[in-house]
Amino acid sequence: MPKTGSTKASSQRGLSPLAVGYLWASRVGNLGLQMVLPALLGYWVDLQWLTRPAFTIAGAVLGFVLFMLKLLALAKELSKSSSQAGLGASSLSKSGSQQNTGS
Repeated sequence: MPKTGSTKASSQRGLSPLAVGYLWASRVGNLGLQMVLPALLGYWVDLQWLTRPAFTIAGAVLGFVLFMLKLLALAKELSKSSSQAGLGASSLSKSGSQQNTGS
C-alpha cells in the first residue's frame, strides 16, 4: 500500500501506523454520523408531531450539508499537510528539470 503525505506527516509526529488507522476510522465514522443523525432526529420529530416526512427531509438536507462542509475541511487539511510534506520533493524535482533543460 503506498504511503500518502498525511501518513508521512503522522509518522514524523511519532504516531504508529495503528494510531493513524484509528485516527482515520474516527474521522470517517464522524462523517457518517454527521450525515445520518440529523435525518434520524427529523424522523423522530415527524413521529412525535405526525408531520411525516417534513422534518425527515429537512434533517437529511441538514445532514448532507454538514457532511459536505466537514468533507471539504478534511480535504483542505489533507491538501495542506501533503503540500507541506512534499514541499522539499517538489522543489527538488523542479530544480532538477530546470537543470536538465538548461544543458
